[in-house]
Amino acid sequence: MSTDAEQQLLHHARNGNAEEVRQLLETMERNEVIADINCKGRSKSNLGWTPLHLACYFGHRQVVQDLLKAGAEVNVLNDMGDTPLHRAAFTGRKELVMLLLEHNADTTVVNGNGQTAKEVTHDKEIRNMLEAVERTQQRKLEELLLAAAREGRTAELTALLNRPNPPDVNCSDQLGNTPLHCAAYRAHKQCALKLLKSGADPNLKNKNDQKPLDLAQGAEMKHVLVGNKIVHKALKRYEGPLWKSSRFFGWRLFWVVLEHGVLSWYRKQPDAVHNTYRQGCKHLTQAVCTVKSTDSCLFFIKCFDDTVHSFRVPKNSLQQTREDWLEAIEEHSAYSTHYCSQDQVTDDEEDDAVSAVDLKESLEKAQICQQRLDKEISNFLKMIKEGDMAQEMLPSFLQKVEVVAEASRETCVALSDCLHLFTKQEGVRNFKLEQEQEKNKILSEALATLATEHHELEQSLVKGSPPLSIFSEDEFYDALSEHPGDAERKGRTCVCLNTTPYCMKRSCPAIPNQADGSTLNTQAVGFSEIPEEEVTAGLFEGQNSESEGSLSRLEAVTAHSFDEEAEPPSSRQHRMSEGKDCGGGDALSNGIKKHRTSLPSPMFSRNDFSIWSILRKCIGMELSKITMPVIFNEPLSFLQRLTEYMEHTYLIHKASSLADPVERMQCVAAFAVSAVASQWERTGKPFNPLLGETYELVRDDLGFRLISEQVSHHPPISAFHAEGLNNDFIFHGSIYPKLKFWGKSVEAEPKGTITLELLEHNEAYTWTNPTCCVHNIIVGKLWIEQYGNVEITNHKTGDKCVLNFKPCGLFGKELHKVEGYIQDKSKKKLRALYGKWTECLYSVDPATFDAYKKNDKKNTEEKKNSKQMSASEESDEMPMPDSESVFVIPGSVLLWRIAPRPPNSAQMYNFTSFAMVLNEVDKEMESVIPKTDCRLRPDIRAMENGEIDQASEEKKRLEEKQRAARKNRSKSEEDWKTRWFHQGPNPYSGAQDWLYSGSYWDRNYFNLPDIY
Repeated sequence: MSTDAEQQLLHHARNGNAEEVRQLLETMERNEVIADINCKGRSKSNLGWTPLHLACYFGHRQVVQDLLKAGAEVNVLNDMGDTPLHRAAFTGRKELVMLLLEHNADTTVVNGNGQTAKEVTHDKEIRNMLEAVERTQQRKLEELLLAAAREGRTAELTALLNRPNPPDVNCSDQLGNTPLHCAAYRAHKQCALKLLKSGADPNLKNKNDQKPLDLAQGAEMKHVLVGNKIVHKALKRYEGPLWKSSRFFGWRLFWVVLEHGVLSWYRKQPDAVHNTYRQGCKHLTQAVCTVKSTDSCLFFIKCFDDTVHSFRVPKNSLQQTREDWLEAIEEHSAYSTHYCSQDQVTDDEEDDAVSAVDLKESLEKAQICQQRLDKEISNFLKMIKEGDMAQEMLPSFLQKVEVVAEASRETCVALSDCLHLFTKQEGVRNFKLEQEQEKNKILSEALATLATEHHELEQSLVKGSPPLSIFSEDEFYDALSEHPGDAERKGRTCVCLNTTPYCMKRSCPAIPNQADGSTLNTQAVGFSEIPEEEVTAGLFEGQNSESEGSLSRLEAVTAHSFDEEAEPPSSRQHRMSEGKDCGGGDALSNGIKKHRTSLPSPMFSRNDFSIWSILRKCIGMELSKITMPVIFNEPLSFLQRLTEYMEHTYLIHKASSLADPVERMQCVAAFAVSAVASQWERTGKPFNPLLGETYELVRDDLGFRLISEQVSHHPPISAFHAEGLNNDFIFHGSIYPKLKFWGKSVEAEPKGTITLELLEHNEAYTWTNPTCCVHNIIVGKLWIEQYGNVEITNHKTGDKCVLNFKPCGLFGKELHKVEGYIQDKSKKKLRALYGKWTECLYSVDPATFDAYKKNDKKNTEEKKNSKQMSASEESDEMPMPDSESVFVIPGSVLLWRIAPRPPNSAQMYNFTSFAMVLNEVDKEMESVIPKTDCRLRPDIRAMENGEIDQASEEKKRLEEKQRAARKNRSKSEEDWKTRWFHQGPNPYSGAQDWLYSGSYWDRNYFNLPDIY
């Protein structure tokens, strides 16, 4: 491209040098010079203006004519959003305005100030001329809209309605028919839907006093018009300046546009006019507005995904401005909610839907019957004619039979036509289905490709990272074990690093390497082993604060194991035996004296299967309704998975035995953390419980019994109730796992309240579980993390424990970490808690913990200055386990430590010893438990035995049986009634909960549903 030629063209067009402009255009036409006729100036005198803009503004008619003849774009925009017509009208160039209109200049284009050409001119004659042309153009657009609606040209109709200044959606023809009337009597469903979404009024009448519904052809079109009960006025675009709050940038001024149920915001008004550089948008489906009575400018919008957006009208706006915005948002929200819910189909409707194949079979049977009837009537007629019937009766009798025969033939023809119509309809549906499947395939493949590229990029970044120093705290893990998984399978070692000023250097004997039996010199790598019973650490150095100074005067600080001191010897002995052989003692549990240590069959390899291959077919579906192949399951029901909360019941017994409420809170917090520890590396999905399914577990050795029931199917809610055998506690709650699919990960938010009652102290604690996320759904190794805040409340004392399950973050520094404080009702910090939910939990004085955090932050900043840190986004890749051990702060008390998993755990779905026994059953137990107990589920039992095909068949059979039972209840208008739980307010938090109704342990199991 010749920049010189373009600059000359701009210069001559500005100065009206018609001959030079003509010569340049001729050389451009002969391709002797390559230049853009619509080029924009770069100098101060013509910045952002094209030659046509300049010629129109300065009134050079000949130049304008030559440029238009040479192909210059008549509606080209400059940087201010003006067309040449704007510039000619503004300067009062009547001849140029007429010339531009002859070349189809658009009078409806809005510039950056929101003005059309007629609104910028000061010449009354030009304004009248533009208004007349605008009316003519508008009428042409209306005629095109009416024609598109009549002919069913949906694409053309959509393009017309999506114009910056669309034609009136309620315009009419000579008979008074609106586009909606035209679409209705021609049965163009898609056109009618688009018109309704654009604000077409279904109540308008034509000159014959008929509404679109009166002209509608076919039941389907009538259903569309009847079902779309929206506000009967055109949904207007609403826009204006608003302040919007964001997490990182605070309050910023945007130009906000409300159109077709979507709220969009732009940096400036011209961007909104041309729909460019949009900063963000939000669909207003199910959106709710709230205001603050103390602030007349502020309002909030809560959207369907629970996100909240804060807006503020400018202070110099009219008092009514906020109310206008709220009213407009309410209208657009109702509009968006209505149309987004139109295509949703209930489960019952899905089950009752009849395909054309079924209709065809039914009609074919009808045809056979009809043909048989026709044949029989013919034979009957023949018989009568050949018989000796009385002559006076024969004519009337034959006439009657012929009428029946004719009716039969007509019915047969009608049925054939019906079959033809249904077959044709099925062909259209199949074509549309193929189109949607192709779109789905393209999108899913694109997403998978992006995820794979992202995965490879992250791997290349990890490989290209500079080596870390041997003294880095991120490196000490490998000194303990050659393989990252060894610490997970054989028990983790908590270490104290000498590289921080909180630890005292001390000599320590060589400790054995757990991987190969060799020894390591701990002094050489700068760490020391922390024994199970105590942790000895050194003096604080050079602290400035009073609390830190007092700590520095201590000669030694010892961290005691809270576990070993307070835990009863019997419970401790059981835990030790459980870590070896799942407890081989004489303790009775559901009639089983010795628990099994493995499953009947190891798990199948999932290496040849991909979860993404299933989820890619379910984009847009609710995850709780997706049927996953049984290969991705583990042989446990979700009710049994819930029972794993009770693995560390000794912490509840310990809490009940303590006199200090703060120490009791420590034990309860440790129990809440330990409840999710079994999920580590458990990427198998538990079986969805069937409605009415139950599970019981009695553990005399652990001192509890538990009953759970699936109380709801949609949404899936599981309720449980456990109690101590010594009447020392009651533990109950209900869980609704709300699932979200984020493309590369699946997030499970366990909705529901957990309640623990310590009966001896008349105390009740409530909390909710953290969010669980499974990463690398598309590519890479699956891994799990827990994150979110858990607030444990003692409703008697008012004490609270707020635990923060930290997300992984960059480089995995925060992986699995848990931190928090115990506070009294005045929010005074009483104890600090820290650890990892996969390993252990410690308690320490809050001043000591804050001092450690302050120093740790300082060290981290120094490392950042010495390292080249990546600024990439947060990764879904599982971080390398650089620090699989918890640094123990001096003075800490060990509250809980996870027991090592059995050696065969990796082959047994990564089950813990406790999980290994949840599904075991014998003949004596079968005679005691109810028939709804999930130990008796055939699909879970088959999978546990390694019979994958049978498990898949049984799973499908049970789901179909459950679906059929629900349909039968729906037809008989019978509501499902839970057996052992009832819905009501939680007695402590007041939230809706499922509470135990009692009488389960009476063993009177009558009238139980047949669910298996």
